[in-house]
Amino acid sequence: MSQTQSTTSSLYDGAAELGKVQSTISLWFGTIVSILLIIIGLYMIFRKTSEYKYISAKVLSIDNCIRGNNRDSNSKTTNYDDCVLKLEFVVGDIKYNTSIQHRYNNNEMQIIDSESNKMIDIYYNVENPNDITLTNPKLIKIFGAILIVIGVIISGAVYFNNKLVNKNKAYAAYSGAQTATSGLVNIFKN
Repeated sequence: MSQTQSTTSSLYDGAAELGKVQSTISLWFGTIVSILLIIIGLYMIFRKTSEYKYISAKVLSIDNCIRGNNRDSNSKTTNYDDCVLKLEFVVGDIKYNTSIQHRYNNNEMQIIDSESNKMIDIYYNVENPNDITLTNPKLIKIFGAILIVIGVIISGAVYFNNKLVNKNKAYAAYSGAQTATSGLVNIFKN
């Protein structure tokens, strides 16, 4: 065997071993993240929450608005107003007056002044009608299901990748070479 073939074979073997190590690390990390996502998702789905019902409420006033802004990663500024909405709604024969904090974003700012005496949709707690929210509490359960699906996909992907790396030396070498070159690029980039 010539010196060139020996060096090429050593590089190939080294890249394959690096690919296997990287795949094993990814398997452990991905499994931990998947388990956490699944546990959080199950908690969101199965935790006991009060029953909320949908109703329309009359906006009595909009008070204590505080203007602010957020800057995103692209340096785009989003303005908002945090306001207290005073609401009135009827459950059964009982009239309730309550307040809730609400954030108006850029595209909603022009309707703040005209919203007084309009009807908005709210969700109230059946056990305590003064406990209201503007978003459907069932969305938490949907978000929990999404987290479970993401956790299962991540778990399957890292498991499949690990099996592929351990069964196919060419793929292991490719994965190792990709890891090594991206590491070198990051070293020289900084």
